[in-house]
Amino acid sequence: MPTIYEGFVASNALSHVQVQLEKTWTTRAIEVNGELIGFTGFGHQIV
Repeated sequence: MPTIYEGFVASNALSHVQVQLEKTWTTRAIEVNGELIGFTGFGHQIV
């Protein structure tokens, strides 16, 4: 059964594909004490 957060947060695989297709998006790795703990992408879609 999916967690409540899976309905709101895209998978990392989907996010990686999206930022490759949407050239206006920026990606960042999230690190704590040198350990990779997450990934984010932000930007806007040109219509």
